[in-house]
Amino acid sequence: VRAIQAGQRRIARWGAAHGIAVHQTAANFVLLRLGDSASAQGMAAALAERGVLVADRSGVLPGTLRVTVGAPRHVTALLRALQGCV
Repeated sequence: VRAIQAGQRRIARWGAAHGIAVHQTAANFVLLRLGDSASAQGMAAALAERGVLVADRSGVLPGTLRVTVGAPRHVTALLRALQGCV
């Protein structure tokens, strides 16, 4: 649980630094809120090209991506992949 919470905080800090709202949850995922659904779809595609799969939740919450928070190395891989997407 502590590792997941730490991963959520790392992702939230990244989001704050890049102007992207990160909604932490009580579960093992966060929601990234991008400006609109097209931005969310574009980021999901860019991350997939980098080998990171996220769920585009724009159909339910426009402009959002659901990102699973895993082991610290997975969070590091996500943050590295995100650098090329913003």
